[in-house]
Amino acid sequence: MDKITFLNELEQELNHLPRKDRDKKMYEYEEYFFEEEQKGKNEYQIMGELESPKIIGKEIMAQNAISSVSYTHLT
Repeated sequence: MDKITFLNELEQELNHLPRKDRDKKMYEYEEYFFEEEQKGKNEYQIMGELESPKIIGKEIMAQNAISSVSYTHLT
């Protein structure tokens, strides 16, 4: 898997997030790749340090669900 495939798969996993939230998360991962590449790592080394897009997506979706519930109970 290359970086583009990784990011495309991650975006698919985040498909149920509101567009603004999905775009924000995708920007964070794109920026992470850029920063790590500036340090001399290649995309395969970077991906080796990350979980799979499926696992990352599930974690982000779970965090989003928890945040939504917490916010709802505060209002």
